[in-house]
Amino acid sequence: MYTVTTKEVLTPIAECVSELIQVVTDSQSKNTPLADLTALARIMDEQVQQLISVARSIQSNTPDDAILAQELPRACDEVSVASLMLVGATDDLKNDPFAKAPKQTMLDAIKGVLSGTTHLIYAVDDSDVRKIVTACDTAIKLYSAIPTTSIAPPQPLIHLIQQTSTVLVTVVQLSTKRVSELLQPMLQTRLKGALQSLQRESPLLITATKSLILGGGKPEAAESVRDIVARLVKSLLEIKIIVQIREDDQTDIKFKYDIGRQRASLLRVQRGLCPKIVAGETTVVTELLDEIVDLSSGTAKMTQDAIKEVKNPMGAVRVEALVRDLNGLTSRVKEAVARALADPTNAEYRRELQNLLDSQSNRINLLEDELRRAIISELEQEFADLNEKNETGTSKRLQDAAANGDKDLTASVSAGFKERTNNIVRLATLAIETTGAANPQLAEEIKIKIAASQGLANSFAAASQALSQNPDDQNAKEHALAVSKAFQAALLELANALVQQEGLFNGYELIAAAKTSLEAAMLNFQKAVADGEMEKIKRAGAALPLAADRVIAIANTELENSADQGYKEELAIVIKKAQAGKCLREHWTTRAVTSPVGVEERVGNFKEATVALMEVMNLLRDAMISSRGTSLDNVPAPLRPLPAPPGVTAALPALPTPPKAASLPIAEIKNIETVEKVSEEVMANTPTSPVFEVPVPLTPEEAKANPILAAAVDLKIAAAVYVAKDNLIVSKASDISTLFAEMSAVSADLRKSPTPEAKSRFIQLAREIGKCSEDFTAKANEIMKACTDRRLVARLKADIERCLTLGQQIRIVAAVKASEPKDVDNEQQLIVCARNLMKTMQESMVNCEAASLRVPASAGLSNAYFQKRGHASH
Repeated sequence: MYTVTTKEVLTPIAECVSELIQVVTDSQSKNTPLADLTALARIMDEQVQQLISVARSIQSNTPDDAILAQELPRACDEVSVASLMLVGATDDLKNDPFAKAPKQTMLDAIKGVLSGTTHLIYAVDDSDVRKIVTACDTAIKLYSAIPTTSIAPPQPLIHLIQQTSTVLVTVVQLSTKRVSELLQPMLQTRLKGALQSLQRESPLLITATKSLILGGGKPEAAESVRDIVARLVKSLLEIKIIVQIREDDQTDIKFKYDIGRQRASLLRVQRGLCPKIVAGETTVVTELLDEIVDLSSGTAKMTQDAIKEVKNPMGAVRVEALVRDLNGLTSRVKEAVARALADPTNAEYRRELQNLLDSQSNRINLLEDELRRAIISELEQEFADLNEKNETGTSKRLQDAAANGDKDLTASVSAGFKERTNNIVRLATLAIETTGAANPQLAEEIKIKIAASQGLANSFAAASQALSQNPDDQNAKEHALAVSKAFQAALLELANALVQQEGLFNGYELIAAAKTSLEAAMLNFQKAVADGEMEKIKRAGAALPLAADRVIAIANTELENSADQGYKEELAIVIKKAQAGKCLREHWTTRAVTSPVGVEERVGNFKEATVALMEVMNLLRDAMISSRGTSLDNVPAPLRPLPAPPGVTAALPALPTPPKAASLPIAEIKNIETVEKVSEEVMANTPTSPVFEVPVPLTPEEAKANPILAAAVDLKIAAAVYVAKDNLIVSKASDISTLFAEMSAVSADLRKSPTPEAKSRFIQLAREIGKCSEDFTAKANEIMKACTDRRLVARLKADIERCLTLGQQIRIVAAVKASEPKDVDNEQQLIVCARNLMKTMQESMVNCEAASLRVPASAGLSNAYFQKRGHASH
C-alpha cells in the first residue's frame, strides 16, 4: 500500500481474507467442520464485481493507454475467477464441512482474490503514473531544446517557451493531485519540493529568455537560461522518480554526525554496567566497559570532525577542552570499574562509578550543545549578511554594484556572495547531519530548501554580472530583480526553517546562540572602533537591529503556533518590547557608529544597546520555560561536579543536591540571567524506581539475520527510557515490541514448515499488533488534541496517520505471507513494514513526550506523564 486509494480498497478485502485464512487453517489443523461461509463469499463476490465495473469504466475513459488495455482485463479476469472459485468452494463445504479438497481450494481462491485485486488496483494506478511521467518527459524534451534554439528569428524560441508553459501546467496539476494520494510523508515532502521548484523557477526562465532575445543573445543571458533549464529538468526528473516509487521508504536514515544516537547508546550501556558488577559478571562488565570507551572516544572524534566545518575558533577551543575533559573521565571510569569489580558489594565504589558515568554523559551533552550553538551562530551571521535589508550586507552590495554598472566591483562582490552562499550550504548541511535524526521529515524539507537557495544564488550572481555589463538594459534589470526576489524568498524560507523557529534546533538553543552572536558582535565592534575601520564598525553595528528582528521572528513563530492564551499574551509582550526598542536600538547603533567621541564611549553605547536586547531575549526564554513547565530536558546541559580523582582526598566530596524541577517556582527561573544558569539551577533529581535492566541490542550479525527482532529490541530499548506504569503510550510500544519479537520467530517457522498452526498464530499476531497500534494512536490522539503547540500537533497527526496505516498494512502483509510463506518478496515486505511501524512508534513517543509538556492543566494530563527511569545501579 503506497497510496490512499490502494489503502482504501485493499484494507477491507485484506481484513476479510485474513479472517477466512484464520478460520480455514484452524479447521484444517483441528479437523473440525467449517461453518457455512456461502453468504460471506457472495458478499465478497459482489464487492469484486463492483470493483471490476469501476476499473472498466476508468479504462473506457483512458482509450489511449495501451498498457492499461492489456493489463486491466487480465487483472479483472484473475480476481473474477478467484472470486467464483471461492463461491464454489464455500458451496461444496456447505454440503460437506469436513471435506479437505474444498478447504484447500478455498485458501487458493482467497489468495487469488487478494492477488487479483492488488494487480487491478496497481494497473489503474500505474495508468495515472504514466500520465505524469509522459507529461514530464514532454516537458523535459521541450526544456532541453530551449538552450540550443536560435533567437534569429525569435518566433521558434517564443513558441517553445509557450509550449513548455502549457505542458508545465499539466505536470503541476497531475503531480499536485498525486501529493494527496501518497501515503509516505517523505515522498510527499520530496514531491512538494519539486513542484515548488518548478513554480519558482519557471517565471525566471521567461524573464531570462526575454533578456536573451532582446539583448541580442549575450553570453551572460544564454548562461542564465541554461542554468534555469538545468534546474527545471532536474525537478522534472525528481517528479518522475517519486511517482514511480512503490516500496515503503526506509525510515532508518543515517546521519554523519548523529551525536544523539551515540549519547543514547552510551546511556543504555551505562545503565547496564552497575547491575552486572553487582552480579559478578566480569566478562559482561569488560565488554560493556569496552563499549563505553568506544562510544565515548567515537563521540569525541565525531564532534571534533564536525566542529572543523564551523569557522568558529572559540567553539573549537571549547570543544577541545570538553574532549580533554571527556577523555579524562573515561580513564577514570575504567579505574572505577576495576575498583568496583574488586569489591562488588562496596556501595561507595558504585556511587563513585555512577557519578563518573553521569559526568561522562553530561560532557557529551555539552559537546552536542557546543556544536549546535556554533552552527546556529555562524548560520545567523551568514543569513544576516545575505539579507537584502542589511544595507552593508553582501546581497545589497551586489545589487548596487550591478545597478551602477561597476563590472569590477560586481565581479569582486559576486565572488564574496558565492562564498557566503556556499557557507550557508555547508552549515545547513552540517545542521542536518548533526540534528536531522530527531526529525528526518524536517531534514528532508531543509535539504530541498538548501538546493533551492543554492540554485537561485547562482542565478542571482549571474544575473547581477549580466546587469553590470548593461546597466541600462531594462530586460536585464527585470530579470535581475526577479531572480533577486526569488533568491531572497528561498533564503528566508531556509532561515525560518533553521534559525528563526524551533525545528532542527529547539528554542533554548536558538536564544542561547543569538546571545553568543551578540557577544561576538560586541567584540567585533570593540575591535573595529579601536582600529578605526568605519566599514567594519557599520557591519558590526548592523548586528543589533537584525538580532532584534530575529527575536521578533522567533516570538512571532511561537505566537502563530500556540493555542495557549497565557503563552500568547507573554509572547505579545516580548514582541511589543522588541519592536518598541528596535528604533531605539537603531538610534543607539547609529550613535555608536557615528559618534565623534572616543573608543570607550562608543563601545559603551553599543554595550548599552546589546544589554537591552539581551533582556528581551531573556523575556522570550522565560516565556518559553513557563509555557513548557519546568521540565528542561531541552535546555543546554549544565556542567555537573566531577568526583575527585583517587588519592586527592580521603573521601569523595559530597555532590550538591540540585533542587527538583517540579518544586522550583517560575518566578525564580525568571530572575536567572542566562540559559546556562537556568540549566545549572534546575536539574531534576531522577525519580527512584525499581531496578530495571535495559535490553541489549542485537549484534550487527544477529540484526542482519533477524531484522524484525532487531527492530523489536530497538523499540523495547526506546520504551525502556520511560516508566511504563500508568503510561499507555509506553506500555503499548513495549507490547508491540514483544509481539513483533514473537512474529519474527513464527515467520522463521513458517519458512521452514508452514503448518496451519503457525499460519493461524502468525495472522493472530498481526491482528494483535494492529489492535495495539490502534490503542497507541488513540492515546497519542488524546495528547495531540490537548497540545497547544500547532507544530507538535502537525507532527503527531502525521505520526498517528502513519502508525494506523502501517498497522493496517501489517495485517495485509501477514495475510499474504501466510498464504505463501516461502515467498521472498512477501518476507521483504513484512520486514520493511515492521521496521517502519516500530520506527514510527519510536518517533511518536518522543513527540508525545514533547506534546505532553504543552498540555494545559485543565486537560487532566500530568507534565510527568512521561517519567524517565532512573539508573539501575544500586
